[in-house]
Amino acid sequence: MSNLSRKKDVFVKSTRTAAVIVTFNPDIVILDELISAASEQCPVWLVDNGSESVCLEAIERSARRCEVFLLKLGDNLGIAAAQNRGICAAQQSMPDLEFILTLDHDSSVPGGMVSSLEHAFDGAARRAKVAAVGPILYDSRANVAVPFHTRRGVFVYKRLHGGDGEVPFEVDGLNSSGSLLSVEALHSVGLFDEELFIDHVETEWCFRAKAAGYRLYGCPRVRMVHRMGIDARKYWLFGWHVWPIRPPNRHYYIFRNSMLLQRRAYIPVAWKLLNIGKLLLTFLVFGVAGSNSGAQRLQMSRGFREGLRGPKGKSALSVSAR
Repeated sequence: MSNLSRKKDVFVKSTRTAAVIVTFNPDIVILDELISAASEQCPVWLVDNGSESVCLEAIERSARRCEVFLLKLGDNLGIAAAQNRGICAAQQSMPDLEFILTLDHDSSVPGGMVSSLEHAFDGAARRAKVAAVGPILYDSRANVAVPFHTRRGVFVYKRLHGGDGEVPFEVDGLNSSGSLLSVEALHSVGLFDEELFIDHVETEWCFRAKAAGYRLYGCPRVRMVHRMGIDARKYWLFGWHVWPIRPPNRHYYIFRNSMLLQRRAYIPVAWKLLNIGKLLLTFLVFGVAGSNSGAQRLQMSRGFREGLRGPKGKSALSVSAR
């Protein structure tokens, strides 16, 4: 039975789930809406990753208004570290917690999402050992849904959008924002890899969970708006795709962490091949044809080299928000 009912437009919070929202110089209007919607559905922990003082003051006001917990890290420790701090704080406060809902500050949570994801998890858990479930993401700027991916054989990935009538289906990965993670799986598999800092953090955890015998499920009936990058465009390549527009420092981490994951045995060959293709396309689009192609090439090349050598963690680069 759903833990979230609505009577006279008043939500009853779930006692099974806590949300962890990571902030770094967010758009306060979007964040206010996110905190308000999430806090109606479950307890919320805000984890600020060293936002500028003016922005942090606005975040503090939002936290007080919605009566949510706020952890101030004082520096940008990366999304993995911030999520881990929030997860640990939520578990300490709620010992019987079953799920963690991870959210980025640029997402929009629809009403009833927590209850829907809990219900989807319970259904999937009756037939498999489940690590996490997640909604299908929709980028309103590009007007395109971001598909799930699942392997078809050793070398091929298939894109899946699902439909309104479809039940949750098994996927190979979930986005860091909107995923409902099992606390039991977090204890068994471990927390997020903080050495990755940002980008592919959720990718690595999902594949680590699958290597440990867990499964992941996408929930096509649950749709969440999520803004990837500083902007987004859509393009057609055997189907419509969302292309996030990212600054050079983000492409440094994408290239570096991609190379780090290429070295790990539990990452599937199909993902590694797809990832190489995406890196090549990213280099052509941003490093050759982009408006700031010189800076893009510099950071992509640096990330590629450092990923091959193997140094990890936060670089000297400042990291912009997603």
